[in-house]
Amino acid sequence: MDVSLATDIELAATIASAFLRQNVQAVVPVIGKGSVNQIFIARTTKTEVVIRMSQPADEARALQFYEKEAWCLKHASVLGIPGPTVLALGCWGTRPYMVQTFVVGVNGEDSSLDKSHIWHALGRYAKVIHSIPVEGFGEMLIDFQQGNAKAGWRRFIDYNLNSLTDNDELLRLRVYTPAQIDAIRQAFYDLRTRPFRFGVNHCDLAIRNTVFDESGKISLLDWGSAEAHIVPHYDLIEILRWHRPNDSSLRAFLTGYGMDKTEFMQLLPELQSLMLLKAFDLTRWAIDRCPTQIHTMAERARQTVQLKFKSM
Repeated sequence: MDVSLATDIELAATIASAFLRQNVQAVVPVIGKGSVNQIFIARTTKTEVVIRMSQPADEARALQFYEKEAWCLKHASVLGIPGPTVLALGCWGTRPYMVQTFVVGVNGEDSSLDKSHIWHALGRYAKVIHSIPVEGFGEMLIDFQQGNAKAGWRRFIDYNLNSLTDNDELLRLRVYTPAQIDAIRQAFYDLRTRPFRFGVNHCDLAIRNTVFDESGKISLLDWGSAEAHIVPHYDLIEILRWHRPNDSSLRAFLTGYGMDKTEFMQLLPELQSLMLLKAFDLTRWAIDRCPTQIHTMAERARQTVQLKFKSM
């Protein structure tokens, strides 16, 4: 076993034992269900809980994200969306952690349940999630509770608008061409002037983040990516960008949400512009904060430009 994994298993056992005040019989790592957190199931003779711990490199902000998750889970539960209950969160030394109830059932990816049925449930849940009000704009809990959402949204767009200059690093990376700059600027400006609604977005509505139990209940997990953003647009672009559901799955999601195909097609130009804005912003983030991701983000942004402006 990898030394770092063995160390994390031991730490998870220590946290679980301290919280439960019981001897931990086993700690099982959950592999392949998340990239940001280390996830473990800790079992005693009486119960089992989930221990989530940040990766060591993510310690600086992890506790704030756990606090956001707890806030989202609480508000979603009040509105009838099944999921785990947060039992405790804090830091063990410098390592942020969260203890949650263990949701009994089969992960959506591993279940024999028709995937369209799960997508339909995710659509129903998204409609409810988007009704949760927010004050500000962003990915931290303080953005959910304080601020001015419209002003934050406009600052976000203005940053990307003002970056479209003759010296733009994205031009050097061939993300777009000088001939496309006016059309891109107009697409961003159009987004700036639309009367959008703001609310909670889960931002990772995916089959892997569901658990299906024997009663038919589908629970929703992992709120770590949640953002205060425009609704329903932001969750929709995350689904289209990362999960790429087939036609039947997308139709099931939209039906669950209460949106017909005509409404979706009317939204599509805005969604494409928002995907473009997101792709540009992520590329600029990589340039400033994560150089190893520059070429990956630039290529995704380049593909998004091609999708938005097929004829240019």
